[in-house]
Amino acid sequence: MSYTFRALSILAASLVASLLMNVARAEQLGEHPVLPTECQIALRIVTSPEYLQKNHSKIPELKNLDEAGMVTAMTNSLMESIKNAPDQEQFCATKIRQNLAYSSAYHFPKQCVDFLPLLKKSFEDRVAFKTDRSDSAQQKMNNAIVEMLVLDETDPAKLVQRCDVGIQVMQVNLNDKHLREKYPLPAACEVFFADMEKAMILPSQFETIQRQRVIFSIENKDTPERLDEICDEISK
Repeated sequence: MSYTFRALSILAASLVASLLMNVARAEQLGEHPVLPTECQIALRIVTSPEYLQKNHSKIPELKNLDEAGMVTAMTNSLMESIKNAPDQEQFCATKIRQNLAYSSAYHFPKQCVDFLPLLKKSFEDRVAFKTDRSDSAQQKMNNAIVEMLVLDETDPAKLVQRCDVGIQVMQVNLNDKHLREKYPLPAACEVFFADMEKAMILPSQFETIQRQRVIFSIENKDTPERLDEICDEISK
């Protein structure tokens, strides 16, 4: 893997739209085995009152059942699908994406509710030159929401912090020629970012690096030694 690709991959993992914490311990559901976090979320969505109300006439297994019966039926159906899935986390993440419209099944903190429209605009701006910009932006948005749902399940305080930082970052002019002075980084990071900036060709790529600078600076303003460790690692 090339230096640039590897570095971008690591950077992307720390962006607000890359909040996913892969596997976390979830609570037991009756006698069912412990599920990946994504599956806990998917199960909550498909057994929510809104989902059941809108789908009870469309899903044969739900007809003529009361609410408790529908919850049981949907739980058993999803659990069977999860058991047979070759990649349970990916299967459940896809199930979540397919049902994000049932937003009453999840409740983000206010900071994240305020951050979501800013994030969506950012995605739209970044793909504005593409012919399939609408679908591309929505796909990125859906992925980000799934990541946020997982983080909300595993570390709610961290999600609030990420959304707070995200709001601050979205308010920054990334083309400000004094950005480096306003958001300084430790020496190891400055060297890394300078090398990365030279490798960027498209304006959107350069903005991604600048955005990451701001995120690094805000998130780690009280722990510069942590930034040294991060930049040393991704420079290897």
